[in-house]
Amino acid sequence: MDSLSKTSPVMILAEASVGEQWRDLLATPNRTIILVTNHSDLLYQLTNTEPALVIVDDTSAGCSPELLSARIGQAGVSMPPAMLVVVDGGRAAAVQVDPAMGPFDYLSAGCEPSMFRAKVAFLLRMQRQQQMFYSSLRELDRLNQQHQHLLNATADGILGLDQQGVIRFANAAAGDLLRCDSELLLGKSYRALLQPGWRDLAPQEEKAFHPKQNEDTEFYRIDGRPFPVACRPGAVSGDSEVTSVVLFEDISARKQVEAALRRRAEQDPLTGLANRAAFQDFLSGALARARRSNKQLGLLYLDLDGFKKINDELGHQVGDQLLSGIAKRLVSAVRSGDLVARVGGDEFVIVLDDVAGKPGCQIVAQTITSVLNAPHHINDKPIHCGSSIGIATFPQDGLDETTLLATSDRAMYQEKLVRDQHVA
Repeated sequence: MDSLSKTSPVMILAEASVGEQWRDLLATPNRTIILVTNHSDLLYQLTNTEPALVIVDDTSAGCSPELLSARIGQAGVSMPPAMLVVVDGGRAAAVQVDPAMGPFDYLSAGCEPSMFRAKVAFLLRMQRQQQMFYSSLRELDRLNQQHQHLLNATADGILGLDQQGVIRFANAAAGDLLRCDSELLLGKSYRALLQPGWRDLAPQEEKAFHPKQNEDTEFYRIDGRPFPVACRPGAVSGDSEVTSVVLFEDISARKQVEAALRRRAEQDPLTGLANRAAFQDFLSGALARARRSNKQLGLLYLDLDGFKKINDELGHQVGDQLLSGIAKRLVSAVRSGDLVARVGGDEFVIVLDDVAGKPGCQIVAQTITSVLNAPHHINDKPIHCGSSIGIATFPQDGLDETTLLATSDRAMYQEKLVRDQHVA
């Protein structure tokens, strides 16, 4: 089976007698050949059959290849056919067809049948190759669209970086996460996203930067607000300006959960104050800072007077409300950089960072005593609850956490004993 029988149909535009001769010459069992005698019929057939090849007799009146190619272009045929124009010898160089047409060639009228068939076979092969080429382009376009759809469908931001760390690709999610059009990211450096105002950052101010490993960091949205992200970088192989890719996701929800878990682990659930574990960590850090800077630190150990009686007589609910109210008063009586912690049922500790020795601690203790002596109003009833406070200072009373805590605890019980004896 020759190449003619593998391509169909073929359309002939010529006078009837000439067209019939060509049809007989090209006829094969599997070949569909359509004979038309004017442009209108050819265009009608063209849109319905989409032939692989159109043979035009330029020597016949009204069979203009130039006009035909223009009309085919206007008709919007998805795959323009190949065209073979049969011309008089002197007309060959003058034939001009639309460059958007398929493969084109011409043949002198009256040529040998074998030459005619060879030209037709050649153009059909060329047309088949063009069809394969366009089919490959369509498939490539389909795959690109599918790839783009997948990239844009993911909730993760994807950034493609060149060797200088400049963003050359950004999917839709990247723009959504950064609250901007993804096109705005192109040409910006990856490093610019790590600082506010990146939209207006001049290119010469940007420095090449490539993330090397998975990390949690902060990106800045276009409005200047930071948000936490988890970044996962990777290399890109192949001949492309994009040499690395960074996937990132907004981890605000995860960070909120982590913060809540930390608070739960470090916070007293009733009062919202730091618990014993958080107190010990804070005291350890405060002592380290005091040693480095050669400064003093104060530790106040506070125990409520008469709380057990209030709790037993008025109930645990009132006792809990009283503890919460006392916690708020303690926080209001110290500086923002100091720490108030609940370390027992009715026991509290206060760490005074960078304090003026024991005199400074005594001033704070007097303030706390005054604040706590004021009546607490719970269920429209005034409740009085005093306190005993023991003081220890670094470095005078101890150089480590254990010694300072024990010293302040003893001082608190000594004050409570003196007060009880005085009352008695």
